[in-house]
Amino acid sequence: MKVNITKETKKAIYAYQIDAAKAVCDSLKEDDFKPSDYALMAANFIASFCDDFCVMRIIEADAHIMPNCNCEYNAFCDDSENLDVWIDFIADGGSYGFMRGGAYLSDIWQIGPDENRVTLRRRMYARIAKYTD
Repeated sequence: MKVNITKETKKAIYAYQIDAAKAVCDSLKEDDFKPSDYALMAANFIASFCDDFCVMRIIEADAHIMPNCNCEYNAFCDDSENLDVWIDFIADGGSYGFMRGGAYLSDIWQIGPDENRVTLRRRMYARIAKYTD
């Protein structure tokens, strides 16, 4: 998976974490999933909390390094500390509308049928625009 270190990333992390951010990017190069695959998982998870929104496809997805206070310490590699991967996306909801959202990769990995679904949903961002007649 291609993960970027953006200008926003450089503003949000400490200077000593740049090497760790590069190491996280390198460790995820072997991941066969694309940002759009993870975005589809997150969008479908978020849509499960909505009454009638159905994700048809991911229009756009991007992954970049950001700090996450909820991330397991050194989750990606040694010295990665609280660094995580934020996935931004736009999802097409067909005739219903579209969703602009985002989620941390460590939270997407935790999606499942257990009791922490509401907690995970609160950590994700979603703005849904509905089409009107």
